[in-house]
Amino acid sequence: MKPVLLLLAGLFVAFGVPDSLSVPSGWWHVSAPVSQVTAVFYVGDSTVVPTGVRVGMSRLSKEKDILAFLIDKDVVDGDGEVPEQCRVPLEAAKKNGLPALVVMGGETVLRVVKAPVTELEVWSAVP
Repeated sequence: MKPVLLLLAGLFVAFGVPDSLSVPSGWWHVSAPVSQVTAVFYVGDSTVVPTGVRVGMSRLSKEKDILAFLIDKDVVDGDGEVPEQCRVPLEAAKKNGLPALVVMGGETVLRVVKAPVTELEVWSAVP
């Protein structure tokens, strides 16, 4: 009996559980850790920010209590340097193409949306 169990266990490890063996819902639940969105940056390319993006960012700030920033690709502080909180989102936006919406979870880029135009695109980017 033990060799059969070992064989079955090895097959499950190698190929997964067959579809015919369903697990009752609610019996087993595995969830991936969800990163908390802390800020959203719209990085512009020196053009006008679309109205839908402005409205979406304002609503995120008010309704979901998420920091929302509209910054230009050439943003600098009084010393002529890129502000610390803008460095990571600015790099991610430039890497993916401008303009871009960068969703941050602390110092981690969670998602980048290239050239959003509507409020729905802004809201859809935030899980």
